[in-house]
Formats: sequence, C-alpha cells, structure tokens
Amino acid sequence: MVGRVMTVQARAWGRSACLVVVALAACSSAGARSVTVSGQRIPAGLLETSVAALCDVRTFTPTDLRAAKSTFYNQSHQNLHVIAQALEITDRGEAARLLEAMQRVEADFLAQPSPPAVTGHVQDLTREAGIALRRLSLLAPDCSSR
Repeated sequence: MVGRVMTVQARAWGRSACLVVVALAACSSAGARSVTVSGQRIPAGLLETSVAALCDVRTFTPTDLRAAKSTFYNQSHQNLHVIAQALEITDRGEAARLLEAMQRVEADFLAQPSPPAVTGHVQDLTREAGIALRRLSLLAPDCSSR
C-alpha cells in the first residue's frame, strides 16, 4: 500500500509541477492575463492552476483522503478565496456558491466521512470553481482527461 500511495503522490506532484510550469509561462508572456482583486493584479495562470489542482484532489479522494486534503489546502484553498473575492464584484451569487461548495469540502476534511461523500462534494466544488473562472473570463480545467 505504501508503494501505491507514494506512486500516486509522485504522479500528482509531477502533474502539479507541469501546471506550475504552465502557469509561470502564462505569467511571463507579454501582456499576461490577470485579475485585479483589492487593487492587486493576480496572474490568471495562478488561479487557473489552483482550480486545476482540484482535479488531483478529486483523483485522490476515493483512495487517499490525506493526499486529497493536503493537495486541497496546499494548492487550491487560498486562491479559491481569491477567485470568490474577484467574482463577488460581478456575480455575488456565484461567489457565494463557490464559497459554500468550498465550505462543504473543508467540513468533510475535518470530519473525515466516507470517501464517496467527500468525492461528491469535491466534484461540486470543481464544477463551481470552473464556473467561477469562466465568469472571470479565465480558463477552466478539464478534469476528464485525468
């Protein structure tokens, strides 16, 4: 089991490293896309990468809640708040739906219910985060290829 967990975690870190490279490339290009939140310009690639990491959370949830929780908090959590804050200006209802979906996942990781319950909430969060990115005219990830 340890070998399998390490293999899954290594695969996720590999994907995450690729996403970071893509995000850095997007940020360094001329005329880089960004979102302004509280007067600060946030690179679009950073927000898109954070939502793409939810695909990895979704992959881990059925078999490794610890890896799912770690990936969620280390790669997605903070920037989901940034996305909600940016969206609040133009679509307060969608910002609220994103935060509510996020709260359900946070509560799941605290209570550690059965993986199927967490998986459903992570799928809901991934969907809401994708909608939020599109409302901000950003690119939403396609988790179906993972």
